[in-house]
Amino acid sequence: MQDLSPWTTRSRTLATTAVVLAGLIVLAGCDKKPDQADELRALLPVWQAQIEHRAVDALMSQVATDYRDRAGRDRAGAKRALERQFRRHQKRHIALSLRSLKADQGSGVIAVLAAVGNRPMADFEAMLEAASIIVYIDLSLRRDDGKWRVIAASWRRPTPLDLL
Repeated sequence: MQDLSPWTTRSRTLATTAVVLAGLIVLAGCDKKPDQADELRALLPVWQAQIEHRAVDALMSQVATDYRDRAGRDRAGAKRALERQFRRHQKRHIALSLRSLKADQGSGVIAVLAAVGNRPMADFEAMLEAASIIVYIDLSLRRDDGKWRVIAASWRRPTPLDLL
């Protein structure tokens, strides 16, 4: 019986080789580790979900043992403050927006705008318009044992420029 296929043996071999090479390129791309900035950026939705669920222990697992904030709180003091805020604001919702990010050799600085409101909103801009509290937060992070941990934090009321 005659092969009526338009593919010759050589064409099939080239096509198979091309498919295998494309697969290897895709696999090599999947194996690429994200850079530090991507890793830090990926923390925001995790933190937002943990805050929404009042997951104190999950949040605190991302705080370094030598943590200090502007108010002089250590890690234990930060945990108490977080628990107090969660008790006071049980029905509040939060939206976070990344304002700046710097990462270099295992250390990073993230600036975040946090909008807090009485109900969840579809996106940050909607939450910002309805927010009863808006806070600008600076976080310093360090990579310890392959995990990013907050080592210092400060917060303030945002300026009009921060809201742009």
